Amino acid sequence: MLGFRARALSTHVTPDGQEMGDARWFTRAELADAVRSGRVVPPGRSSIARALIEEWFGGRLPTDSWTA
Repeated sequence: MLGFRARALSTHVTPDGQEMGDARWFTRAELADAVRSGRVVPPGRSSIARALIEEWFGGRLPTDSWTA
């Protein structure tokens, strides 16, 4: 498994419908609120995706019922 960081050149994003069904942009505060409320279920704690998100977030995501 590989994980990459990148910098977006625009905020326009179009999911392909196969590999990615949904795509959204969040500020750190918006992501924290979405996880707490259950509107966003983050990847599992042992995934590369979760590690990349938490690196960007600046620490562990708020406790959520799916991955606590």
